[in-house]
Amino acid sequence: MKKMLQKISILGMALLLMLCVACGGNNARVFTVESMAKDFQAVGENTTQTIEGPLGYLASVTSTERSDNHEIHLSYPKSENEYFNRSMRQLASREMKMFHAFRKDKEGKFTLTMNYQVANLDDSVLSILLLSNMSWPDGSYLHLASRNFSVKTGYPLVLDDLFLADSGYDEALAQLVTGELMAMSGRDRLVANAGSAEEGALSEGFSLSLADLSDFYLEGDSVCFILDRDRVAVKDEGAVVVKVEKAKLAQYLAEPGDVNGVEPTPIPTPVPTPAPHDPQKKYVALTFDDGPNPKTTPMLLDILKEKNVKATFFCLGSNVDKYPEIAKRAADEGHLVCSHTYSHKNLNKLSADEIKNEMERADQAIQAATGQRPKYIRPPYGNANDTVKQTIDRPLVNWSVDPEDWKIRNAAQITSRVVAATEEGDIILSHDIYSETVNSVAGTIDQLRAQGYEFVTVDQLFAIYETNPQPGNKVFEAK
Repeated sequence: MKKMLQKISILGMALLLMLCVACGGNNARVFTVESMAKDFQAVGENTTQTIEGPLGYLASVTSTERSDNHEIHLSYPKSENEYFNRSMRQLASREMKMFHAFRKDKEGKFTLTMNYQVANLDDSVLSILLLSNMSWPDGSYLHLASRNFSVKTGYPLVLDDLFLADSGYDEALAQLVTGELMAMSGRDRLVANAGSAEEGALSEGFSLSLADLSDFYLEGDSVCFILDRDRVAVKDEGAVVVKVEKAKLAQYLAEPGDVNGVEPTPIPTPVPTPAPHDPQKKYVALTFDDGPNPKTTPMLLDILKEKNVKATFFCLGSNVDKYPEIAKRAADEGHLVCSHTYSHKNLNKLSADEIKNEMERADQAIQAATGQRPKYIRPPYGNANDTVKQTIDRPLVNWSVDPEDWKIRNAAQITSRVVAATEEGDIILSHDIYSETVNSVAGTIDQLRAQGYEFVTVDQLFAIYETNPQPGNKVFEAK
């Protein structure tokens, strides 16, 4: 984010309106925070739309986060298709990461909103347009993004999917979009290569390439291109969208029925790492809640690595959003990263929709960080009434040993309590956010190993003892 939008003056708005009028004949529009907020037709939160084919439907996912110095409200679509849903989750996660990175160590209240609209839906292509607006006391920043999908296959589309193979469309399209920009009256307001050594007004030698046109969407009879604000923008204002009539591209466009996309890389299914099952040993699972914590979790990972122990982390999605690299490290080192919801609310006090929101936001954060959707969830406080059980689509993993480390905050006592209470097949609860807990782990491992215990992740524990926990059911131990 090299330049942030500043609140435009009355004079700036007047010039901008002049530019928009001038651009109208060339099928181009200039979007700013003010004009987009006014014109953007956001889909309502309770709207559901049926779509024939693998997408099935469109419905809104909403995600809200508040504190004294920031507020986030995201709305984006979901469907029956996991490729579609993965794309939307990744985009929402990216916006949140950019937001938190930008506001870090800054004063004042920061706000992020993201809404979406269906720009195109026909028998061939679904185009989703997403508008994010970040604001703070003395400025704001607008980001416009698009995602496109084949209605026939549900696969994501890239620009090449819209055009005939070997048609030579790339050169023709780049020239056409460049020509639309150069034909604008008032183009002296446009800046090329903002923030670089080559920054300047659009000169006669300016040209776009196909790489500049990767962010596109369909809208009615037009193909629309969102140009990177660092490539072409209205000076100190915002991004440019160039609309090109399909009629001008007719000789290059593929038949609608042939716009299928390419199947993405399959979404990985978590597979338990096989655990050596020595019948002479007793197996238990160490589990850690509420992280990751930037001070204590890396220390714990170092200890587990030194002791050659694999554990299970029930992470808060809000903390994974802040420290994704720690969650990734845990997964990369062979630990199982699972969900503890997004913000540790008592699920028994929430509606089914609120429970889903807590679960989906945590899933989104963990999958973005580790590449895998969490296989298990641990409800905060272990609470799960009938609504929770009916709403959650995976096993609810509680515990059979609780040293109350959060209360006693003493490493020696934590170790003593765990060792005294542990039996074969137990699931041991601790919290990796406390230094006293982390300091107790090495001693706990050593003393339990001396008694013939070995440590595995919860999915390995379930496999060893053939527990087979079911979605919506609580499980406390494996044996």
